[in-house]
Amino acid sequence: MIDDGSRDRPFDDQVKSSGTFHMEVFTFHMDAERSLSVDLSDPARAIMTPSVSAVLRVLVRAAPAEFTLREVAGLAAVSHNTAQTVVHRLADHGLVVVRPAGRALMCTFNTEHLAADAVTALVTLRARLVQALVEELSGWSSRPVHASLFGSGGRGDGDLHSDLDVLVVRPELPDTAAEHTWDGELADSTARLRRRTGNPVNMVETTREGLRRAVLDAEPLVAAWLRDGVHLVGQRLDALLAEVA
Repeated sequence: MIDDGSRDRPFDDQVKSSGTFHMEVFTFHMDAERSLSVDLSDPARAIMTPSVSAVLRVLVRAAPAEFTLREVAGLAAVSHNTAQTVVHRLADHGLVVVRPAGRALMCTFNTEHLAADAVTALVTLRARLVQALVEELSGWSSRPVHASLFGSGGRGDGDLHSDLDVLVVRPELPDTAAEHTWDGELADSTARLRRRTGNPVNMVETTREGLRRAVLDAEPLVAAWLRDGVHLVGQRLDALLAEVA
């Protein structure tokens, strides 16, 4: 169990169990202040409509490739009329370049625009969130056996009020000093990720043995981890579960 020291620290450390399966949930929260959170389904909605975000995400990721309006609509999952309206609006601002090709219009993201870097950063925030998690966990003195983002964050259907749920499988640590270092780095990363995203962060910690018991007990969480999980660091979860079962 993680020792949270003073009761004044903004951490929740609790053990949840079902049957013989135990896991530690380590949470950092800031109830005393209002913080800005990341929309886990589409972070760009903070400053643009979902349709603009969807169209831009298609064009930004594929730049400098060109698409017809019909292709943009299909890839962005919006109607043809919506894609047309959004593309022409973005073209008016110079962010999208449109050229005629017979009866069709070809469009591409203008990577030379002064706002191109800012727009790219905004519409790729979800990918950057995953990368931030990878970098954070990769910097620990003892790397997790496995770590993955699950829940609404993993599925990509969360919102401003959703938690970031991270499964962390603790390695075998050689001594008490290493255990204290692990606990401290887990606490620091949890707090740092909370500050960077504004979302509550739950580090769901278990061990190889905990995973083995979860599989044996047919814990519903295991299926959710496999179904929704976004791999971050360490061994792939499916391979790890097969190994410990």
